[in-house]
Amino acid sequence: MDVEESSASSIALQITFDKKKAAVEDELTRLASLPSHSSHVIHRKRVAQKALELLGKQERTREESDELSNLLGALSL
Repeated sequence: MDVEESSASSIALQITFDKKKAAVEDELTRLASLPSHSSHVIHRKRVAQKALELLGKQERTREESDELSNLLGALSL
């Protein structure tokens, strides 16, 4: 892979990361408007917060990457 391909790949990954992070943050904002005592809302907030935590890590283990994929899938993002 040459430098241009590597750079394009890096840019594409950053855009994907930014979109995922924005989607999770939007979900947290949406959940903030719902009843805070709801067990559904509490669970989804925990899932979204864990997803944000994993998205914020620069280097993730294979298990963390799998968990992140599962969390984003659970949020339907």
